Amino acid sequence: MTGQFGTGAVIRRAVVIFVPLALIAWSVLYYLYAQQVTSSRKIIANDQATSVEIARQRVAATINTIKSDVAYLGHQEVLRQWQAAQTPATVQALEREYLSFAENRRLYDQVRLIDARGREVVRVDAAGGGYKLVPPDRLQDKSDRYYVTDTLKLSPQEVYVSPFDLNIEGQKVETPYKPMIRVAVPIFDENGATGGLVILNYLGQRLLDRIRPLKGKLAGGNDVWLANDQGYWLIGPHPEQEWSFMFPGQPQYTFGQNYPAAWQQARGKSGQAHQFWADGDFFTVMGISLSLLRMDETGPAIDAKPTWYLISHMSNSAMMAQTAESRKNHILAAIAFTLLLAGGALGIAYYQMQRRQAEKQLWSRETQFRHLVEAAPDAIVVTDKSGKITLVNARAETMFGYDRQELIGQTVDILVPPRYHAAHQRHRDHYVAAPVPRAMGADLELYGQRRDGSEFPVAVSLSPAETDQGMMVFCDIRDVTKERRAEQEIADLNANLTRDNTELAALNKELETFSYSVSHDLRAPLRAIDGFSQALEEDYGDVLEDRAKQYLSRVRQATQRMDLLIDDMLELSRVARADVVKRNVDLSEMATDILKQLAEDGRQVDVRVQAVRPANADPRLIRIALENLLNNAWKFTRKTDAPRIEFGQIEEDGQVVYFVRDNGAGFDMAYAQRLFGAFQRLHDAKDYPGTGIGLATVQRVMAKHGGRIWAEAAPDRGATFYFML
Repeated sequence: MTGQFGTGAVIRRAVVIFVPLALIAWSVLYYLYAQQVTSSRKIIANDQATSVEIARQRVAATINTIKSDVAYLGHQEVLRQWQAAQTPATVQALEREYLSFAENRRLYDQVRLIDARGREVVRVDAAGGGYKLVPPDRLQDKSDRYYVTDTLKLSPQEVYVSPFDLNIEGQKVETPYKPMIRVAVPIFDENGATGGLVILNYLGQRLLDRIRPLKGKLAGGNDVWLANDQGYWLIGPHPEQEWSFMFPGQPQYTFGQNYPAAWQQARGKSGQAHQFWADGDFFTVMGISLSLLRMDETGPAIDAKPTWYLISHMSNSAMMAQTAESRKNHILAAIAFTLLLAGGALGIAYYQMQRRQAEKQLWSRETQFRHLVEAAPDAIVVTDKSGKITLVNARAETMFGYDRQELIGQTVDILVPPRYHAAHQRHRDHYVAAPVPRAMGADLELYGQRRDGSEFPVAVSLSPAETDQGMMVFCDIRDVTKERRAEQEIADLNANLTRDNTELAALNKELETFSYSVSHDLRAPLRAIDGFSQALEEDYGDVLEDRAKQYLSRVRQATQRMDLLIDDMLELSRVARADVVKRNVDLSEMATDILKQLAEDGRQVDVRVQAVRPANADPRLIRIALENLLNNAWKFTRKTDAPRIEFGQIEEDGQVVYFVRDNGAGFDMAYAQRLFGAFQRLHDAKDYPGTGIGLATVQRVMAKHGGRIWAEAAPDRGATFYFML
């Protein structure tokens, strides 16, 4: 190797070549490793943030549900009746209502009404998988309990949320443990004096069971933990450390005790997830403030001090483990590159200093070619024009189950099922006669045969090449078993989809028949009742008492209301089944036409219709929706001194949003979630008649257009309904 230049000269030349290349290679490898570490940590941070956010959403959904329930109980008519007259009858009515509520919701350990003195008036307890009323002689004085005194201090529209602790009975922690959250609202009499409180004891284990299973997707990730405002574990790294604050005199365990630096960074911060390194580990912490929530017109005002902390943690060792494989691979790559560069540098130096440079370069290219062939993901088989195998790669050995020594020198027929040998010979002869590159597959259904005789589908691409040994054919063979299986699965899915569409069409036909039957079979008896009632009123009105006439009038009103309800139900059914055929619709013109029809009742209403952008919608369905919205606006401004109805548009995030606004009765946004449900009403039917189906129909129309509808309102200050298509 040294030749006339000597070993020292070759080495010196190799060093000159090797050093800059090695520095570049190491720099690139280190850069790639650093990028991968950064990416891995971002993934970990995103994974933790996602887990904590899901936990926060579950906490918020749970607390909002309890708040909604206790607000509902605090505004019941039966409660107002009890406040007006605290008689056995009103107490019994409350007992029935609270027992029914508890059995329907099945979320609470206790449902209670406590008077202003702190005495229980009604109490429903969970018992044996059901609920029971507590007898009057077992009702207790709770005037010394913190949640009673704190709630009685609240003003109207405020909701009390207790700390998360374990239930105590008889001055002792109840076993088995019952994690409990108490949510209460004060009640006031007609003079504004505090009349007591309604309180729900929520079974907090349900919430813990929704948080505890949340895990990060990455190896080494942990469950989401939950701590209270003092850092005590409610869900902790070790079950035996949880709820220690409930047992004074025993060892206490806190987040700050386990991770003091992390606690210093996390405490007192609420609202957003905070991510940081502390105590050598990585944390994602989100503080949630739930201690006191206002529900007045100005919207919720949340105490800034956190009530709970949601925590996701990953130790530094687990973090390092996430990148251990990458670190190992980069070290091995660096070693390999170093060795490769050193060898290459010596080779280049030698080639530059010896006359056989061309031969060595040729040898290097051939070696490189063999490495590429070996690294190919498909099986590579090279044959001469007679079909004899001259070269295979490791993938071919694995795919067909032969050692390469067994394949070299054999004809390629050894890899083809025997029943295809004759046809394969003809195809090979034709190809050799006119060799051209052929793409993978080339519309042929081909099969290979393994050494054990099993067959499998393959795709083959062919490329001819002229060499000093004659023409060679480069065969790239790919196992397409998965592709064929996927094609079959797609075919099966298409067949199932066709069948499902047929069944859906039949179901729609049955629904249409049912709707027709409802329309005719229900209306016939209703019309008979109405007709005979009218006849009785007209023919015998002179001999009937006033009370009897009132009864007949109420019968007719009920049948007419039932007829209207049937119409609305059928319209809702037709909307649900209707196909959407969209075109450009002038909503301003449509709204003007509807309002002209409404104005025929003679009312004077200030009507304002903006010129809005045409909507791409189904004309029939969008008219149904607009009629319902404008009819509601017309109805709920009936008792307003200067009624005003407006139709127009705004832009939100670059999208057109249409609205219908009035200054009528409005409603309390605390009950907005019930607004679009069928048969849901927020006003007394005596004041504002209706069936409670109109807004459900509107929502169905928006859903069929891929849009949505929402509302903003306040009692006696009107309402605005927004919708987008």
